[in-house]
Amino acid sequence: MYASGDQVVEHGMMGSVGTVVSGPAIHGGEAYYRVNFNGRIKNILEEDLSRYTGEQDPESLLRAGQFGDQVAFARRLTMSKLRRPLRDAVYSYKASRTKFHAYQFKPLLKFLASERRRLLIADEVGLGKTIEAGYILQEERARFGIQRVLVVCPAALRIKWQNELW
Repeated sequence: MYASGDQVVEHGMMGSVGTVVSGPAIHGGEAYYRVNFNGRIKNILEEDLSRYTGEQDPESLLRAGQFGDQVAFARRLTMSKLRRPLRDAVYSYKASRTKFHAYQFKPLLKFLASERRRLLIADEVGLGKTIEAGYILQEERARFGIQRVLVVCPAALRIKWQNELW
């Protein structure tokens, strides 16, 4: 039971503290309270409310069974990805017109996991070293907006590299 003026939290809406305006109103045998959340009034089922006890650490909220909702999780995950690119996420996937071969992404993943961001690609002839290097270049463009790249290759392949990678 809540009284007018009590501070409450709606389950699944962590971080949003409301004030009970009125209630309980009985509808269909269930008690509803009118709660003000920053000027927005909502009718909330009594069992979906908890008394606000002040700021709590994540461990206390977990023990109390108070979890955020799906939308809040998606928001936080998106902000995390925007603030710092994840090492294991490939941002340039499908950015080229090449045929997908999983083994060609292995050098890219190794490059992303390395501290110094260096890699020597030395596969057999015809396995797609140019494509593997292209994936790394595209990924660096997607993550950091690079403008210049130094490619060391035989003179006969210079035009091929320019056409295929830039």
